[in-house]
Amino acid sequence: MDAPTVIAEEIARILAAFVARNILSIATGMAFAAAAIKVVVPLASVVLAGLLAGRAIEPFHRRAVLRAMLAEGLCPGCSYDLLSTEPEDGRAVCPECGAGWQLPVRGRVEAGAVGA
Repeated sequence: MDAPTVIAEEIARILAAFVARNILSIATGMAFAAAAIKVVVPLASVVLAGLLAGRAIEPFHRRAVLRAMLAEGLCPGCSYDLLSTEPEDGRAVCPECGAGWQLPVRGRVEAGAVGA
């Protein structure tokens, strides 16, 4: 064989090995990308479900916090102590923020609790 033929065959062999190696790495990269998509899609759906559940629960949580603050005699708007205020029309008006709140009845007398 002459030198140009040997060089041409060597270049063809190197080029074929390079293409084969790159095709394998591209296919492997696609497999990793496909696996990543399989992981990301469920994670995104879990995050979306959590956000939607949080938005659905928020009004109930807000009402529970409002009831708890009013039970303690605090204004839900600014945390001012409403127990020292005089109720107007059955509502305690907060002198700090001006909001009016219906305070829960305190000191209910239970059966048998009244002394003789």
